[in-house]
Amino acid sequence: MPKILIVAPNWIGDALLAQPLFARLRKNLPGVVIDALAPPWTAPVLRRMPEIDDVIEAPFDHGELKLVARWRLGRRLRSRRYDQAIVLPNTFKSALIPFFAPGSSANRATACSTWCTSSTPKAFR
Repeated sequence: MPKILIVAPNWIGDALLAQPLFARLRKNLPGVVIDALAPPWTAPVLRRMPEIDDVIEAPFDHGELKLVARWRLGRRLRSRRYDQAIVLPNTFKSALIPFFAPGSSANRATACSTWCTSSTPKAFR
């Protein structure tokens, strides 16, 4: 059963607009586990989406880099052994946590950064 980490958008409206992505993943990858990494202000919205199995709150305020804290969070997430990470925000910072979680490969869902790979998630082929 594949496990996917979604780095969710930072804005409530964008999080709502991402729900069709989650539904498509759920439909095309039977048995998939979808976890979302989200800021505290969008986490409640994602928790109400039936496609999301778990929401991990990112302890960062908007605009904060906190590189060491991102590294620590990525290392903690390593134990979850994600098969894939999909980074929705178009920021370098958003791609760092999956990068710091070895075993999780980040995929470009938007033009996130050069740290993301260019491979297309299986559910979209």
